[in-house]
Amino acid sequence: MFDVAIIGAGPVGLLLGSLLLDLGCSVVILEARRDPPSHSRAIGIHPPALAVLRRAGVLEAVLQQSVQISNGKAFSRGRMLGELSFDIPGAPYPFVVSIPQFCTQSILESAFMQRSGGVLLRGHRVTRLTRYGEHIVLGCAQEDTTGGPRDIAARFVVGADGPHGMTRGAAHAHTLQRDYPDSYVMGDFKDGSGLGNLASIFLEDGGVVESFPLPKNQRRWVAHWGRTHAPRTAEGLAEVIFSRTGYSVDVSSSTMLSSFRPRCRIVRHTVGDRVVLVGDAAHEISPMGGQGMNLGWLDAEVMSEGIAHFLETGEKDALMRAGSGRVVAAQRAARLAGFNMRLGRPVGWVRGTVRNTVIGVLARGALRDSAARLFSMQG
Repeated sequence: MFDVAIIGAGPVGLLLGSLLLDLGCSVVILEARRDPPSHSRAIGIHPPALAVLRRAGVLEAVLQQSVQISNGKAFSRGRMLGELSFDIPGAPYPFVVSIPQFCTQSILESAFMQRSGGVLLRGHRVTRLTRYGEHIVLGCAQEDTTGGPRDIAARFVVGADGPHGMTRGAAHAHTLQRDYPDSYVMGDFKDGSGLGNLASIFLEDGGVVESFPLPKNQRRWVAHWGRTHAPRTAEGLAEVIFSRTGYSVDVSSSTMLSSFRPRCRIVRHTVGDRVVLVGDAAHEISPMGGQGMNLGWLDAEVMSEGIAHFLETGEKDALMRAGSGRVVAAQRAARLAGFNMRLGRPVGWVRGTVRNTVIGVLARGALRDSAARLFSMQG
């Protein structure tokens, strides 16, 4: 029997596994997919999450494979509205890191497997949870031709299997839901912009375009898809980028293209009967602002301590307080993501002028450091 079974070998589940092993727990991670993902997906790592990665012993490896973003600039109608620096007085890390998720995930998986007491089982899709007193039996369907159903017992279960996983339902978690009217298209291209390591936001009347550097001379572009009639292709995204910003991208260099409609799903309680939800299983928020993966890692840091304490003492109060705190953090992050989306929606001339004035104020004077802290999850 394991102390903890984690369902989901994404970046949050893998980090949590390492933190729990360091606290003396035996851990099994169960992942339905047989192969690790190769999609770039989430790319931004904020300073608070960098501190957690350092605790897990993987920060140096992440920094070696990433780009460090020290500044962000906002533009509109051909002029710069303001600039934010993440080199904030007292901040342990004066930058935001950009690295494709599959690279981060590979680093975290290696770190987990190098620790003793950890087991990673791919091709194991959890289909049921059955409680027996002080432990839970997980029924798994093995996704290959050699193995049949398999039962695995654990004293505690963590759901890190995303918003569509089975753990949220098994935990009987009531969810607060909200759908947004926005849609976006994002793509990764060879970087010919000349923007270097600058994060750039173009708040244009037709909708926002965001641009972030990636390692190996790549760049991500994200565009609001509110009023455009361009097809959701690399060519269509390039057309929108050029029409709104004046920057050209090399369509032939596209390595990733994805469209999405953001939504908000936050559970009221992350802690159940020997079951905890973390990451997207607990809170799915809009990707605009890049908080989701970071939020999950901060879940892992806090909940690992609570889980280890519960397994050692049987006391649940600290775990419940930690879970309540993570719900509040998710709600705060969702509000910021909603604010980011409102700023980036298509607007008329008058509303756009008001918006640009507000952005200019936030990026100047005494509010500048406060805004930088807020958008880098340090506030």
